[in-house]
Amino acid sequence: MRGAALSVLISMHLAAAAPRVVAEPPAVVLGKDRFVVLRVSGAGEARLYAECSAGQLMEQGADRGARIFRWTPPDVRFPGTAVLLFWTPLADAPEATVVTIPMAGQTILQMETEPNASVHVQVGSTTFGPVAADERGQVRLSIQVPPGVREALVTATAQTRQ
Repeated sequence: MRGAALSVLISMHLAAAAPRVVAEPPAVVLGKDRFVVLRVSGAGEARLYAECSAGQLMEQGADRGARIFRWTPPDVRFPGTAVLLFWTPLADAPEATVVTIPMAGQTILQMETEPNASVHVQVGSTTFGPVAADERGQVRLSIQVPPGVREALVTATAQTRQ
């Protein structure tokens, strides 16, 4: 009898575990990446709830024991973080999984510097460029800005004349 009670207790504990979620890709560039596929496992046959703070989240079906969701980012260009929540309602307390998806913004910087100067831009830990300014000193450089980054360092190095 004791073995049966222990088996039921273990089964109940496993059923109460929070869902496991894998997002692919784990981050997006707004205006470029169209969607994220989320594989949610560990919910079994229990009812599974899902919500998101930004964008749209839709269940697409099931595949090899996992439920498949598709999250579409919002139609914005500024950086942020989407929060997705997956949970199964249980009588005692729901177990939830929180997934954060960083949303990088992207833009094209238009700058003016010395003609033919070499320009690069550091945004957070990522460097974009170098690109060469044209003969009028005009530069266009596409950059991506991750959430939380509020500054960029622009470096222009003039070409020495010989």
